[in-house]
Amino acid sequence: MKRFLIGIITLFPLIVRAQPLKFTARVGYTGYRGDLQSKNFSLNPANEGLGVGLMYSSSSKLSIRVEYNYGVVEANDLWNDPQYQLRNLSFKSKIQELALLADWSLLDPEDSYIVPYFFAGIAFFHFNPYTFDSTGTRYYLQPLSTEGQGLPGRAAPYKLNQVALPFGGGVRFEISSIFTIAYELGFRKTFTDYIDDVSTTYVDQNRLQSFKGLKAVELAFRGDEVKAAPSTYPAEGTIRGSAVSKDWYYFHGLHLIISLNRSSSPSARSSTDCPRVYY
Repeated sequence: MKRFLIGIITLFPLIVRAQPLKFTARVGYTGYRGDLQSKNFSLNPANEGLGVGLMYSSSSKLSIRVEYNYGVVEANDLWNDPQYQLRNLSFKSKIQELALLADWSLLDPEDSYIVPYFFAGIAFFHFNPYTFDSTGTRYYLQPLSTEGQGLPGRAAPYKLNQVALPFGGGVRFEISSIFTIAYELGFRKTFTDYIDDVSTTYVDQNRLQSFKGLKAVELAFRGDEVKAAPSTYPAEGTIRGSAVSKDWYYFHGLHLIISLNRSSSPSARSSTDCPRVYY
């Protein structure tokens, strides 16, 4: 992520001199799909999502976008499918993302005020899942090795900095030659199954306690906190999650796009331009 950011900073002076350049700001929501949220898209919960970026148009339809995005994802087995509710796990994590995107308009913005578009690219993101114990104290989950990560004979701890493949689309509405608004939905395919700290199987509770302490055992399995069906810590190898599919996260919301080097005068477009298409 650091190398990606340094590269963007190095190229920034060249981008600023490019024509035409636009500033983008996004406000909306962030969502997640994984072991604690099986729906591909859900508004429960819908946490904040913000972003800023620069957009350089290399042609009337093709643009390059560089963005910083921030959001919060969370899930709770109490909101999950009934078969998972007795597991009683929960998590929350901030997502910080740097993305480089290619943006393709399906209509020529010079001919239409309303332009559908899609995008794809690469992103580098940071996450760090945490939860709250029964007293309301926050604990970050990766250091607790809830599935035995880092213990002898087990997989290494998962990395908190990862790569994602963003893709999605939206619709832009040009208000003036300076201002455009858009609604966008963008998914991120990741290569980690630990955004929610849940992926494979339980590790032996005595072994986990020996290496990581009692709190790790308490937060690795929380079915004993469900009064309706009290249960004991599962045996080692019992399925805790599914590593078949990786976790996803997504952003959706409104974008404000501001042209930085384009005249706001009505004469910005030639009077000989072809009439625009209205939809």
